Amino acid sequence: MKILRNVVRVFCLLPFVTGAMDLAIGASSLSKIDSPLGAEVLSDPVLDSQVRFFGAIWLGYGLSLWLAAGEMDKRPGGFRLLMAILFLSGIGRAVSALSVGLPSAPLVGGMALELVGVPLLLAWHYIGLKRA
Repeated sequence: MKILRNVVRVFCLLPFVTGAMDLAIGASSLSKIDSPLGAEVLSDPVLDSQVRFFGAIWLGYGLSLWLAAGEMDKRPGGFRLLMAILFLSGIGRAVSALSVGLPSAPLVGGMALELVGVPLLLAWHYIGLKRA
């Protein structure tokens, strides 16, 4: 379970860094993921507010997952819930991809982690609990 805990905590770096970046610089952070949006759109107050808001949520998610990873063997429900939320976000990305097209490569990679990586981590967790 220790290796799984460490793998999950390494993945927590992604929401820590990207959430903090979104919170700190707002919508202009979208240019870091090859967004085709122009400067006029990126300076829109509604978009900027939403990006900063969701950046804070994403940062909080990363912190929650970090904490849940520390107790995944004693209190598995929190870890499973956070993984289910992440999987659901991957479904949202897949619906978006089917509806309006694929986003940039970093976001396609995120979708792959959410739809493939999450079930693999949950299977690893389940097997680890059975062996304990």
